[in-house]
Amino acid sequence: MEASPLITAVVKTTRAYALAMVANAAPVMVKPIIDRVGRHRVDFGRKAWDGRDVFGKNKSWEGIAAAIIISVLASTIFVYLEKNPWWVTYGFVSAVGTMCGDLLNSFIKRRLSLGPGECFIPCDQLSFLLVAHAFIYLTGVYALVGVELSARVLAFGIVASLFLHLLTNLIAYVVGLKDVPC
Repeated sequence: MEASPLITAVVKTTRAYALAMVANAAPVMVKPIIDRVGRHRVDFGRKAWDGRDVFGKNKSWEGIAAAIIISVLASTIFVYLEKNPWWVTYGFVSAVGTMCGDLLNSFIKRRLSLGPGECFIPCDQLSFLLVAHAFIYLTGVYALVGVELSARVLAFGIVASLFLHLLTNLIAYVVGLKDVPC
């Protein structure tokens, strides 16, 4: 029996973007540890031409490292399930793309005088996913693991990201990992 088109789309979207979503959540999940051991800002505390932070106080090298490490660790689930070691590379590329998208979003937010953690819908929900998608596509790593990056999969990823990002941020706010609920 063949799976329904909706189930097929959900599975393809999960395969394509789960590791990017894991990478996006990782810095928030390890925030208590980063706060205890100390944070080293990605922008080194420097200001941009407009006198504002380049990225902001919440963007740290530790958060980027956590995103990459946790995404690569999570990729081993796909390695095990699909018997394909290229998933580790896929996890790495997904995480690097995710963090670049997150930094781009922070850069834009600082230019708009939005503070760290302030809501910037839909950019907060989509920047990481779209840049991760671009990295995955441009490196060609999707072909090594058999991931489909069609317009349909991307559209499902966008919808999932909008919903899941808002839901997980609300949960993180409720449990005290975030200062704002979006």
